[in-house]
Amino acid sequence: MPNFTSSKQSASRPSAGPAQLDEKHLAGMIAKLHDPLVASIFLEVLNQYPELETRYLGSYLKAIETVERTQSRNAKARAIGQACKTLRVFAAKASLWVYRSLTFCVARLREHMKQSKRVRSKAKPAANDNVIYLPDASKATGTDY
Repeated sequence: MPNFTSSKQSASRPSAGPAQLDEKHLAGMIAKLHDPLVASIFLEVLNQYPELETRYLGSYLKAIETVERTQSRNAKARAIGQACKTLRVFAAKASLWVYRSLTFCVARLREHMKQSKRVRSKAKPAANDNVIYLPDASKATGTDY
């Protein structure tokens, strides 16, 4: 069984004319002028029809303000992004420089320690027959537990 009540209800409503629909749509756009996309579309329409600019001058100015504020915000965000990128590259280069410097210092310290061990091992202690001298006391002798 078909439902005819919805078609009867829609037929009983007076249909809005195209001018009324345009007015409703324009009122909806004006209410959303805080959105940059809607503001840019609104400006394009008003630029195509200059007679509407004078009719909706307040809304036109609000749309211009919204678009310019968005462009300003985007420019600031882009500048901050570029500054962060530069800072990140600088930090990476500085970290690499510190790593290489520390690696160089550690290598020189190891060379110096090897040379000082050689010098110590070459130095002969005073003759004492009761003492056994090990070449490196830090190495295990196999008797340590």
